[in-house]
Amino acid sequence: MTPRDDDAAPMPRFIRDDPAARDAFGAHSRISEALAATILSADPPRTVGLVGPWGSGKSTVVSLLEADLKRASPTENLPRVFVYDAWLRQGEPPRRSFLEELVAFAAGNGLCDTAILGDALDRLSGKVVVTRTTERPLYSVDAWAILVSAALGGLLGAQAQALKSIPQVAALVDAIRSTAPLLPRFVPFLIPTLTLAVVLLRRAWHWLSNHKAPSAPDAGEDVLALLLNRQAQSKETRVVGTPTATALEFRAVYWQLLGAIEENTGRLVIVIDNLDRLPPQEARELWSMLRTFLVGKPSGSYPEVRLPVVVVPVALEAVDVIYPEQEGGVAADGFMQKTFDATFHLPRPVFTRWQDYFCRQLEASFNRALDEEEEHLLTRLVDEHFAKLRVAVTPRHLNSLVNLVASYVMQTHADRIALSSVLYYCLNKTDIDKDIILAVSGRPSVQAALKKTWTEDIATLHFGVKRTDATKALLEAPLLDAIKAGRRKSFNRLIAISGGVQVLQRILTSMARTNLPVADAMNIMRLLSNASTLGESEKRYAWSQVLRGMSVESGWQVGKRELMIARHFIETAPLPLRAETVTTIEARLAGATLEPVHDIAEEVAAFWAWVDDQPIGSPRTLSTIRIPGDARTFVDVAVSLLQTHRPLEGMRPVASAVDVVRLLEQDLVSDVDTDEAIDRALAVVPLGLPADWKSYARTAHDALSLDAAKSSGSTAWKPAAGVGVAMLGLALLRHHDQDADLALDDLASEGVFAQILSSSLRAHDLYLAGLTTGLLLVLGERPSLPPATFFFDGDDDESRGPFIAGLRDVVEHASTASSVDDLYPWPVPDGELDLAALLRELGMTEIHGATGSLPTAPPTP
Repeated sequence: MTPRDDDAAPMPRFIRDDPAARDAFGAHSRISEALAATILSADPPRTVGLVGPWGSGKSTVVSLLEADLKRASPTENLPRVFVYDAWLRQGEPPRRSFLEELVAFAAGNGLCDTAILGDALDRLSGKVVVTRTTERPLYSVDAWAILVSAALGGLLGAQAQALKSIPQVAALVDAIRSTAPLLPRFVPFLIPTLTLAVVLLRRAWHWLSNHKAPSAPDAGEDVLALLLNRQAQSKETRVVGTPTATALEFRAVYWQLLGAIEENTGRLVIVIDNLDRLPPQEARELWSMLRTFLVGKPSGSYPEVRLPVVVVPVALEAVDVIYPEQEGGVAADGFMQKTFDATFHLPRPVFTRWQDYFCRQLEASFNRALDEEEEHLLTRLVDEHFAKLRVAVTPRHLNSLVNLVASYVMQTHADRIALSSVLYYCLNKTDIDKDIILAVSGRPSVQAALKKTWTEDIATLHFGVKRTDATKALLEAPLLDAIKAGRRKSFNRLIAISGGVQVLQRILTSMARTNLPVADAMNIMRLLSNASTLGESEKRYAWSQVLRGMSVESGWQVGKRELMIARHFIETAPLPLRAETVTTIEARLAGATLEPVHDIAEEVAAFWAWVDDQPIGSPRTLSTIRIPGDARTFVDVAVSLLQTHRPLEGMRPVASAVDVVRLLEQDLVSDVDTDEAIDRALAVVPLGLPADWKSYARTAHDALSLDAAKSSGSTAWKPAAGVGVAMLGLALLRHHDQDADLALDDLASEGVFAQILSSSLRAHDLYLAGLTTGLLLVLGERPSLPPATFFFDGDDDESRGPFIAGLRDVVEHASTASSVDDLYPWPVPDGELDLAALLRELGMTEIHGATGSLPTAPPTP
């Protein structure tokens, strides 16, 4: 079932983490009733611990407590519950913040008139601070100059009368008076006057040099501005401060508050909530401070009041953190025993009760009803998750979970993800974030009950993409990594995930559009061959994409290892694609370079011989088999096939065919090993390489003519190294090249072959004699041979081996006769070898193969 039945359905709403107004589990109301009875007793405990895991409903118990107290006590003696949330006032001075909260509670509930505390409360809370600041005047340099000059003038005026008693001074004064009668009188005033004039002139010069009026500090000032920097000032400032009150002040005001509150209500219940949410150090300091003032009367003349009951909701796991185990004992246990006079423990919710609570919260959030099957699946997911974690299910856990589910449903509402998938993701988000592939692989346990599309749902939630792109986002990168690294287990696990095969097909299609590296192709080949979850049609499609990608790759260096992998590649290919696989491998080998090792030609030949033996996809389906490497490598591969398997039609060198012909031509005129030269001719010439063979035919013709001339009438004649090769080469070439056929006809008409046969028999070169005999038969001429005893020594095959070998090499590769009678239609002269009988004895009785060669054994079915 999807979270929303239609697109018009309202968005889910979130569950607030507020104390519940009703008891959904049963245990909360029982504890609140017991706690209320304890508080209303004649001598209640001073401190009560309300112990339970985080989110177990301690705040709900406190909320229910107020209602229970109202029902159980008369109105005029009703206890009041004051809740101090330590978490909300975290970081503030605890005494001041606690006092402010208590005053606000008392004033808000009309329990006392806070004005009775007057200025004491204001000073205790640190709301008003009065300070005075007085600024003293500072004299300027000009002022000091004027003051000093005035003082000097006055001093001179005072001393002038005393100096007149001196006769000399009196005479000087009289002389001055006779000249300037007024000067002596103004001397005392002259110095200050000149000083003032200098000051004024300096200021005028300053103004003229800057072309502006006196600076702003001088503008609008009275004459004192010439003497002072500032006028004398005195001011009073009223500021707000937050100093921490002393312990004695706090206790005094707190006790006054208790007395005022008790006049208007019953016993005060103080709840220190969320103490366990504070950092450990701050929690210890807060509790140590509060405990000092909450459990005893301060010294002094204060009214007698009932001590409040202090209730502290706390989680055991938080106490272990605040008071960790120390040497000599467990501090957490000590805290519980020494702090609380009574302790109430909240039990784990009963399974059926929290199931119902969780489902009702989901229904409230999503505004729809859950059916029975859905309720069972959702609660099973939750229970298995918390059982695995070995933690108790609490109301806060459930409410937080509902809100988390609602947030993800809102984010993905357009994708209509199943509610069970969203819940599974929220419960297992940590594991999914760590390794989403591992998290969604397989469907163990409760996952089997989820919808088939649950992996797509999880990927949509995890990657934040549309549902249509979720599987690609989930699998593409890890699947590509598994292919690159050849990780079989990861590959099989990924394609087994819902949608994995489709992602694999997209990856291979993309890879096929570009050059597919050989390493990747080989990895895919191995992975596909072991992918039991893939069907035949899926494997064929994957193979076809790999073959497409391989057809455009170049730069492959091939050695024995690569050839073995290519064999495995063909072996594991689906049968309908086996022939196409062989074609692709041939193209890749043709564009490759061979490792420079001595036996690489034998390895290439062995590979193609193995391919030729396969029932489907053999080289017979190929029009051309291109052999990489130079002309020598091609010849070596052909020879190896000749010796171990058979020549393969359509074999062509990647190198120039002309170079191959030139290499064979050297065997006609060079002093080379005859057997090796014969093998090269047998292996390469019948292939009919597309090259100009005229030079080869002409060289062979000349070599045979020259050798025949040398052998005429000579008893010590020894055939040249290239004679047998030349004859065999022309015989093999006559079907592919007209020049070779013409050369053979010319040599036969000139009696060259008859001369060479006679000379070889005389020199007892039986291989050459057999080679020449076969060539004469192929050309339709009867050879003249000595009796059988000349060739054979009894029944020993080894004694007649060279003659038969030469005969075979020509007849099997060059004859076009349909039978032995066509090949040897003449009667056997008396005293000569019965050549027809010999051919029949050797099994050469019918034509086999498309080339018209005579078989060495009955044809293979």
